[in-house]
Amino acid sequence: WLYSIICVYALHPLFPIVSLYITKDGFFAYAFLLYFATIFDLLLTSGNALKKLDFVVLHILSIVFVCLTRHQGFYIVVLESLLLLLYYRKQWYAVLYSTLPAILAVVLFNNVLLPRLDVEPSNKKEMYGMLFQQTAYYLTQHPDDVTKSEICAIRGVMDPDMIVKKYQYNLVDDVKSCYVYTEKGEDQPDGMLHFRHVDHTGEKEALSAYRTAWFSMFLRHPVTYIEATCAVIGGFFYNVGPQIYYLDSNWDKSELATNSNFTFGHFDVFINFYNRYLSRILALPLLSVLFSLPYYIWCTLLILGVLVCRLDMRGLALSLPIILSIGVLLLCPVATGRYEWPIIMCLPLLFVYAKQGNNFKNQ
Repeated sequence: WLYSIICVYALHPLFPIVSLYITKDGFFAYAFLLYFATIFDLLLTSGNALKKLDFVVLHILSIVFVCLTRHQGFYIVVLESLLLLLYYRKQWYAVLYSTLPAILAVVLFNNVLLPRLDVEPSNKKEMYGMLFQQTAYYLTQHPDDVTKSEICAIRGVMDPDMIVKKYQYNLVDDVKSCYVYTEKGEDQPDGMLHFRHVDHTGEKEALSAYRTAWFSMFLRHPVTYIEATCAVIGGFFYNVGPQIYYLDSNWDKSELATNSNFTFGHFDVFINFYNRYLSRILALPLLSVLFSLPYYIWCTLLILGVLVCRLDMRGLALSLPIILSIGVLLLCPVATGRYEWPIIMCLPLLFVYAKQGNNFKNQ
C-alpha cells in the first residue's frame, strides 16, 4: 500500500501543479500532509512511534509548521491532540510531551514575540468574513426589515450602503474589505507595499454589538443567511466553481514581476506553457473529473461514511483533521481549489487506511 500511495503522489498530475504554488495555502497543504502522516504513523503503531525521538521531533516540527502557515492549523492541532489524549489515555504523558511543547511555542510566538516586535495582529475580518457576507445579502433582500439599532451596529464595523454595492454572491472579499478596522497599504519608493498599524480602539465593543444585530436578523430570516453561505461555498460541493488547476495567481500582473530586483525563476515560461497547453489538456472529459472540486469532497465524505459505519474509532481519530478542514470550507471567502488542497493531499492516505482497515487493525 505504501508503493501505491507513492505512485499516486508521483503520477497524479494535480500534485506537480500544486507544488508550484508557493503561497501560504501551498505551504499549509505541505505542512498539513506532514502532520497527517505523523498522525497516521502514530495510530498505526498504537502509539509506539512516540517512543522514537526522531518521530517526536518530526511530529513537533509538523505541528509548528501547520500552526504558523494558517490560523486554522492551531485549532485543528489542539482538537486532534485532545482526541489523541483520550484515545491513548494510558500513554497520555507521551502524547503530551510530543504536542505540548509545539503548541506552547506557537502561543508564545504569536502572543509574546510578535507583539514585542510590533507586528500587526491578524485582522478580525478574516474570521467574520462570512458573517459580513450574510449581512450584505440580508440588506439586499430585506432592506426594510432592519431596525435602527441594527443599522447602527452594522455601521460600527462597516458601511451598510457600501457592502450592498460591493456584494457579490460567490465572493466574500469585496464585502469584508469594507471592515473599518482594515490595514491600509501605502506604496513606497522601493516598490513594496507597506502597511500601517490600525487603531483598534473600540473594535471589541463594535464587534460585540454587531454580533447581537447579526443574530437578531438571523432569527427573523435564517434562510437568507443559509442562501448567502451556499452561494459562496457551493462550488466545493457542486460543480459550479473553477477547476483545481485554475491558475490562482496574479504574480505575472504584479509590479514586482517587472522589477529587475525580484525574479521568480522561469515563471513566464510556465505561464506560456500553462495557457497554451496544460489548461487545454486538463479540460479533457476524463482528466477534468480529476480536477473538479466536488469530486474530492464527496470521495472524502464517502470514506468518512465507511469509517463511521465500521465504528472504526482509530480511523475517525485519524480523520479528525480532515473533518475539521471540511468544516473550514464553510467559512471560506470563495470556492477555489487552494482551500481544498489540505484535504486532497491527505485523501490517498485516508483511502488506503479505509481499504486496508482490517489489516491495519491487526497490526
